[in-house]
Amino acid sequence: TKPKPTSKPTATTKPDNQTDGTKAEWAYKKFPIREIILGSNDPAKKYKLQVQLTNIAAAIKTTKLTDYFFTVKDKKLCKKLKNHKEYLEQVKKNPKLKGHYSLLNPVNFDGGKIHPFATRRITFYIDSREVHIDLSGPFWRLTNVRKDKDGTNTAATFTCTIYRNSKPFVRLLKTYTIRPKSTNPADRCYSIDVKLEVINLSKQKVKFSLWQFAATGVPREDIQSDNRMIAYGHIEGGEGFKVETLSLKDLGKMELLTASLENLRYLGKSDSSDAGLWIGQINKFFAALAYIIPQDASSLSAPLARANFFTAALQETPTSRTFLSGMTFGPFEINASQNKSIHIDFFVGPKKRKLFNTTPLYAKLHYKKTLRFGSCCTFAPLTLGMMWLMDLFSKITLGNYGMAIILLVVLVRIALHPLTRKGQVSMSRMQKLAPEMAKIREKYADDKLSLIHISE
Repeated sequence: TKPKPTSKPTATTKPDNQTDGTKAEWAYKKFPIREIILGSNDPAKKYKLQVQLTNIAAAIKTTKLTDYFFTVKDKKLCKKLKNHKEYLEQVKKNPKLKGHYSLLNPVNFDGGKIHPFATRRITFYIDSREVHIDLSGPFWRLTNVRKDKDGTNTAATFTCTIYRNSKPFVRLLKTYTIRPKSTNPADRCYSIDVKLEVINLSKQKVKFSLWQFAATGVPREDIQSDNRMIAYGHIEGGEGFKVETLSLKDLGKMELLTASLENLRYLGKSDSSDAGLWIGQINKFFAALAYIIPQDASSLSAPLARANFFTAALQETPTSRTFLSGMTFGPFEINASQNKSIHIDFFVGPKKRKLFNTTPLYAKLHYKKTLRFGSCCTFAPLTLGMMWLMDLFSKITLGNYGMAIILLVVLVRIALHPLTRKGQVSMSRMQKLAPEMAKIREKYADDKLSLIHISE
């Protein structure tokens, strides 16, 4: 289907003083704000995600997870009510209900908002000059939507055409695609496929670069402490793999992002020896990670994307900061009638060890290294073992995690019983010796040297 704007678009122009003294004019259209939903968070349907898209910067507005909720009360009520629409109506009426967990959300910036996965800007390099075209508004038109057999939207394409001196110069296409649930882990039902394409409509060679944001608005889950982090995965030393994390404390001294996209902290490049592969945000239980898919299927890195990974600080509230992640692509040169495409796999879902281990792509990208155990245990393998047992017991107790915890505690006590018993026996022996030791101390109260030898 090809949706049409509800009203006539208006033109946005940008003057450009050229080196020969003449003026060039750049133009692109502003459309009415349009939104569309891909997938569904109805448990009766076959999707893990509901992705709400907007033509503002061809971005994601929110991403809600089907199997996860903000509160336990929400989860119980949704499970109790057979009709999902009825549950959503209850959410609207009851302020104590918060609905499905929304992992991606807009964040405040420069009097407006930055939306997740917004294509912020394209820069053209003409006659040794840089011309920045702002794409952050509703300059994109929803041009194509694909549906499944049930009528659920599975893909959507946004288009933005840029004119120079009233002639078409380039066209940008951005397509989002999601997959239904599947028994095959390789299908990546928690991933959003994103394809960025720039087509040269002019009769000359075009040189450009793109600014693309990734995850924004990941919720804070702990009232007492903020566990949100930037996560960046890259190849280390040409062979190994490393996942680096930055907390809000690490970004505390950074200046806030400006409207001209300054004050960025760059983390690495896709075309270096320590090639960057993905970037995103994590909190205690969830992750949103953007991976650039290479043209060479045998490789994990995508040097041809010429990506530079970055993060930036934003003022979330008057008393707290948040951050965003993103990538710049290019510069690229494309001849007349040619195009440049970039493919991204955007994982948006729970940080589950089983999910990361059984999904081939997630395993290759070491997403399990985003799991953070804090100070709960000294050794990560011990924590992973406890998590495996917890999952096992939860299946035995039919999803009752209270009973699963009780079983886990009983098992731990049984496993530690020999050590506990040995300690108790030693303590009992010491208690029996206590009266005799007291008599000795009393007898040699005036002979400190003898007491020292007795203690030894």
